[in-house]
Amino acid sequence: MKRMILLLLSVIMISIPLGCSVQSQQPFSKMEITKADQNIKQFIAQIQDKGVYLFGDQLDSDQYYVLLDGVDRNNNDEHSYFSNVYTEIKDGTLNIFYSQSTQSQNGDKQLLFKIDKKQFNDDYDNIKLFKNNKGTAFTSIVVQNNTP
Repeated sequence: MKRMILLLLSVIMISIPLGCSVQSQQPFSKMEITKADQNIKQFIAQIQDKGVYLFGDQLDSDQYYVLLDGVDRNNNDEHSYFSNVYTEIKDGTLNIFYSQSTQSQNGDKQLLFKIDKKQFNDDYDNIKLFKNNKGTAFTSIVVQNNTP
């Protein structure tokens, strides 16, 4: 009996570090724009206005990208800065929260996030956006079909 318990404890002690060291993909992860795919870079390059954009390669894709773009390309307004970006799933809806300010010390002018639906523990059918804890809409939702 002692051997059995000792063997079981040994297996557990070996399993815990191995299980903890596995790198899993995050469901909502920040990306460097310079390291993004060419399709995403092209999409970002054609943007004319500040805003929050949802971009996907296919309509039924499990991967989407959210771009928070505060760059004033028209010199009509101040730049916007983004911070405190996080998500939660509630009642089948993916809620994306962020803070927006005109103060540069409060964030970044451009942020790119990847949404990987397969990595979320809970399923969702809708996406809602919250700017400074108030519901808002995406500036644009773009689905680019890559089929010839």
